[in-house]
Amino acid sequence: MPLPPETAEHFIDELFRLGRSMRGALAPDDGTDLLPGSAAVLLTLAIYGESRQNALADELFITPSALSRQLAELVGRGYVDRTTDPEDGRASLVRVSSAGYELLQNLRRMRAERLQHALADWSETEAMKAFDTVQKLSKTLCQHAQTNHAQRRFGALMAASNER
Repeated sequence: MPLPPETAEHFIDELFRLGRSMRGALAPDDGTDLLPGSAAVLLTLAIYGESRQNALADELFITPSALSRQLAELVGRGYVDRTTDPEDGRASLVRVSSAGYELLQNLRRMRAERLQHALADWSETEAMKAFDTVQKLSKTLCQHAQTNHAQRRFGALMAASNER
């Protein structure tokens, strides 16, 4: 049975509140002064390893130009290394530097400590139940995002092809 529209709207509102609450509770004063989203770029790159910029943008569901700004900052600060792709000299490969891995380790530790403090009155059972639900939601939304992103890219390619 599909989710009623009003339930979906309330769910979306709550997810936005959750995102703002997380940023406010877990990320302040992390000492990095990174652009919004740059930590997510760094984390995603650490998970997937050395990548072409376009592939990383696809993984993050952002435009290559938005990623380019974030990568320029991360490269400039020494958190990401950029090299020429040996298979295609026009493309570049990016990977997390040792300083980037150190930053991620510090960010994870600080954020985990803040989350532990924020959830101090939660039981382990409550925390694991919330984790399981969030993980299931994340996987579901990621699958749909990948499908939607692929459809948008295919539509853009078809439109460009038809203009020729």
